[in-house]
Amino acid sequence: YNIPDTIEKQYLVRESKARVHQAQFREAVINVYRERCAISGLPVKTLLEAAHIIPDAEERGETTVNNGLSLSRIHHKAYDANLIGITPDYEVKVGDRLKEISDGPMLEVALQDIHGKRLILPQEQKYCPKRELLEVRFNEFLSEN
Repeated sequence: YNIPDTIEKQYLVRESKARVHQAQFREAVINVYRERCAISGLPVKTLLEAAHIIPDAEERGETTVNNGLSLSRIHHKAYDANLIGITPDYEVKVGDRLKEISDGPMLEVALQDIHGKRLILPQEQKYCPKRELLEVRFNEFLSEN
């Protein structure tokens, strides 16, 4: 790698489309999961994100609580990258790409050891993730693993 000593600051002004509803979606999802990660149980709200099962940018991506999961940042990123998947029966699966890496306790505890774990679900059934949405997303995970 050619790593420069300094990096020139550059800025770009652009117009963008903001998801105004995202803050409300985040609050609702994290609240129904009692401010915990659905995979690890982590109870630190500032480290939690509302992950869409089917992204809201997609036509079938609903802006409903049961199209969301309260996940820690690392689990959210891994889920979005299809490194982990969630079955329609609420079981976490770790993809082969992550299983094959050996790189210390962070990877092992935070990601590899969650294989086969069941999601921590909202207390009210109506807020649980929709199985049909999980199935669509899990099939995407399987196609990449």
